[in-house]
Order: sequence, then C-alpha cells, then structure tokens
Amino acid sequence: MRRIRKIVDSKFEMHKRYYSILFAANDIHVAKRELELVAFISLRGNLYNKPNINDFCKEFNTSKHTIYNSVNKLVKLDILNRKKRKSLVVNPLLLPKSTPIGVVVGIGVKKEGNKGTNKQ
Repeated sequence: MRRIRKIVDSKFEMHKRYYSILFAANDIHVAKRELELVAFISLRGNLYNKPNINDFCKEFNTSKHTIYNSVNKLVKLDILNRKKRKSLVVNPLLLPKSTPIGVVVGIGVKKEGNKGTNKQ
C-alpha cells in the first residue's frame, strides 16, 4: 500500500480535497463552485440560515441564485439532504469521520468473462 500525506492550510481546504477525492473515485462530476459549496456546508453544518448563505456569497463572490441552482443539482445527486424547510446538510454518509481526514482508496478491475462481478 502506498501512503501519501498532504498537509493543507485550513479545514476548508481539507474538506474540499476530501470531497474532491470522494467524487473522483465515485465518478461524480461537480463544478468547482459545487465542490466548494459542499465543503462549506460540511464545515458549517447547515446552509439555510442567512449568515451562512451571505458568508458563502461574499467569500466566493457568487449570487444566491447560483447557490440555489447548485443545491438542486447536489440534492438530486444525493450529496445534500434537505431536512424540513429550513435545513440543508451534507448527506451524513459522506461526512468525514475524524480530523485529520484519512482516505483509503481501493480500485479493482473486473476480469474478462466475469459478467459484472468483482470476484477474481
């Protein structure tokens, strides 16, 4: 097994890289702004309160309409979950379990003739 250790400057950057790896490994395609939104919500816990929405808009120089369009896409991908009307959170299955975040990646190849199975 090969270990690669990377130290980043902030918790936000750590979460952003975690989700970037997670999405790439699972062939989930999101835009840079959507990735930043997921990392931001992961750290803040909930997007649907005015200070968090305003902070995101200011920090990333974007509009609320852009955020809402991104949210709709991320909800459809099951990356974000709506809880009632006033809460928007990252799917709990995707949240990092600890800090620092450890990621183990396993990639397998199907052998020819094994119609859709991973058994070797």
